[in-house]
Amino acid sequence: MGLYGLDRGRKMNTDERITLRMGTEEVQAMDEYLDEHPELGNRSQFIRTAVREYVNRDAGVARLSDRKGEGLFVRFTETELEAIDLLVEKGAFLDGEEFVRTAMRDAFSPRESREEAVRNAYAVAASEALKR
Repeated sequence: MGLYGLDRGRKMNTDERITLRMGTEEVQAMDEYLDEHPELGNRSQFIRTAVREYVNRDAGVARLSDRKGEGLFVRFTETELEAIDLLVEKGAFLDGEEFVRTAMRDAFSPRESREEAVRNAYAVAASEALKR
């Protein structure tokens, strides 16, 4: 999928710990940003996300405005990724991509339209069965 998309598989036990030195103003700016955007998690999650964003930008990961069939990079929080992983483990979805496609279909297709399509499909199947 993407460099850091839903195809990340199982959690790897190869995480490395690094030390990062930052100036007081940089840390304060980061903390203020995190206060305004709690969905980004803690400092470590924020820095990992910032690195991914920087790498993806330079790698030319598709954006909505300039994509031509390559796909779309979606950033999820660690909690969201864990929830998706659990749904896949429980068999609710084949993989993360199926989850995202299902969520998008549900968002774009009103429930009433889907229910009507199901009723129509069943009616056609039933009438075909009667003809046999």
